[in-house]
Amino acid sequence: GKSFPLAQMITVMLILHWGLTAVVVATSVEQGFWAAFISFAVIFSFWSIHYIGEELEQPFGDDPNDLPIHEMQVDLNASLRDMLHERARQAPEFRFNREKHSKLEVANLNLDDCIRGLGIEEGHYVDAQEQEGIVELHMHNMLGDVRSQAAVH
Repeated sequence: GKSFPLAQMITVMLILHWGLTAVVVATSVEQGFWAAFISFAVIFSFWSIHYIGEELEQPFGDDPNDLPIHEMQVDLNASLRDMLHERARQAPEFRFNREKHSKLEVANLNLDDCIRGLGIEEGHYVDAQEQEGIVELHMHNMLGDVRSQAAVH
């Protein structure tokens, strides 16, 4: 966080700004309503920015707007565990076959929707196999057992 003298100086300057803004606006604006409104808006804005900054300085803790550290750690651990899986250690092979790949048709497909349709759970992975224009998606558990499948034409 900020050092104690810096925090105190910012607070003192905001209080000084509070008093001076009211005086400057009161001498510059003829109508009382507008003077009060402008003073309030400016002072409120500066103090709001100050308190937002204080919240951003301390992102860890139990406040409602703090970072969800526990959930982030669980997600990181799951990602690391998935990267250690045997199938994730090697990049997939691709051998270009001019006759086969030049005939491929282009289709718009939202793979996320297809995967959601399989009901992917944590600790599972999906692979795809293409056969005669049909892509089969297989959901596996970490032991490699096929849990469910779907075909996309």
